[in-house]
This record gives sequence, structure tokens and C-alpha cells, in this order.
Amino acid sequence: MIDSRDVPQVGRGAGCVPPTRIIAGVLSSLFLVGVVGSAASAAEVRWASAFPTAMEQARSEQKYVMVDFFTSWCHWCKVLDQKTYNDVRVTALTDRMVSVKINAEIDKSVAATYAVRVYPTIVFLNPDGSLRRRITGFQPPEVFSPILEDVLKSDTELFAISRQVGAAPRDGLLRLDYSRVLARTGDFRGATAQLDTLLSLDGIREETRLNAELDRWICLLRSGGEPRTSEVRKGLETWVKKRGKHHDRRAEGLYFLALAEERDGKKKDARRGYLEIMKFRPASWFAEEARIRLAAAGT
Repeated sequence: MIDSRDVPQVGRGAGCVPPTRIIAGVLSSLFLVGVVGSAASAAEVRWASAFPTAMEQARSEQKYVMVDFFTSWCHWCKVLDQKTYNDVRVTALTDRMVSVKINAEIDKSVAATYAVRVYPTIVFLNPDGSLRRRITGFQPPEVFSPILEDVLKSDTELFAISRQVGAAPRDGLLRLDYSRVLARTGDFRGATAQLDTLLSLDGIREETRLNAELDRWICLLRSGGEPRTSEVRKGLETWVKKRGKHHDRRAEGLYFLALAEERDGKKKDARRGYLEIMKFRPASWFAEEARIRLAAAGT
């Protein structure tokens, strides 16, 4: 007879451990647990194609990352897919993040980086890849949605870093971080103000200045309004062709320049920009987005 304590409990972090660590009673019990609910729903999480491209997108858009570690044999991973990731509340919140699935038996190095041993494990990362939060096991939508809401909150982070900037107003890297936290909250104007202050300081390292210049043009493009798109486009063009010509963020600059050109009505220039990205960094998230935008434009 199977002891009820051996059966993973739905809604209480039910998870799977590797087969070599599962006792016979638990393994048998999995066949007795039904999948709750229906997968019939139009809602779905938009998954990035791979971990590197997810992180590239997160850094570029200053978004948090949700990483779902799963295996092919994990029962509760399938329940999570069928019940939780099809919930409209969950998908609406994940639209504000970058989401990616990792098969822990294939991408072993990524799983090892975040010490994943139980499945499903979901880790939430900052755009720089540092850990923000970790949860393990199946979570129903009514439990998972508040977790997502909590992850997306930046109030505490903003308060802490604003105090640090106040204590060290001439620290360029710290002010750059502050601008990026503001961008993650959608306050692109506030982020731009911090970047303007940073760029007015003397003695800032050239690398910090280059990053701040690109971030500023991206924030202005994403915020809309003043200055006009044509001015932002020219600023991005100068950064891509001169200031950041050999910078490791050049593909990012090219992508946002093409977006600005597209928004400014310069469709041919935008098309050339997207094609250049696909040639320059074919495996990048920027190239993936370039292909999508070219396809949408019918070119």
C-alpha cells in the first residue's frame, strides 16, 4: 500500500528528483496522480529560443529573466506546462519578463551554474545573470502569480540604490546601475536623467561612458516623445558608426538604430540594418528579432 505522505502534494512545491533518487513507492504513485485542469487555453508563455539569447534580450531590454529547468521524465514539469503556464494571469505577468526553458540533462552547465538538482526548478535572474529568487516544484496559477508579482517589484531595490547614489554621487558605475533599475520599472525618463548626470561628470572611464551613451539613446527611443525620433536615430547612428564601432554592444546598437529608422519612416535603411545584424551576429537575439521584423514587413 502506498503511504499518502509519499505522494507529492499539488500546490506545496511538488517536484521531481532524478530517477536514481526516487524510491519505488514514489515512482509508482506518480501514475496515480491525475493532471489537474485543462490545457485548453489561448494563453501561453513566450519562451526564448535559448539561454544565451534570453540573457542578451534581458540585458538589452533591462528585464528580469524566468528560467524553467525541466527534464523529459519530470511529471510535475508537465503539469506546470499544462496548468500554470496556460493561465492568463501568469502569461500576462511573464510578458514583462524574458522567459526561457532549460532541459537540465542537455544544458548541464547552465543547470550546474544555478545548482539545480530538483525538477521543476524555476530561477528568476537579474539582467546580469545574478540570482533574484528560486522556487522548486509545481506551483498552481493562484500561487505562482503572486510570486511573479513579487519578483517584478523593484521598490526595495530602487530605494537601496538611490541611497547609495546619494552617498557616492560621482560613482559612474553606480549611477549606471541606478539608471538600469529605473529602466526595468519602465521609468525611461528617470533613467535618462541619471545617464545625463553621469555623462556630465569628469573622470568617468571610457567604457562606462560608452555604455551610458548607448543606454541613453535606447531609453529615449523606448520612452517616445521628446526628443524627436530623427534626433535619436542620428545619435544611435553616431554611436554605431563611430563611438561604438568596435564595441561588444555594437549588434545591440545596430538593432535599436534599425528600430529608430523604421519608426522614422526610413524603411530601406532599417532593412539594411536588420540584414547587417543577421550577418554580423547571426546566432544572437538581435538577429532573431531582425528576422521577425523583416518577415512582418514582407521583405
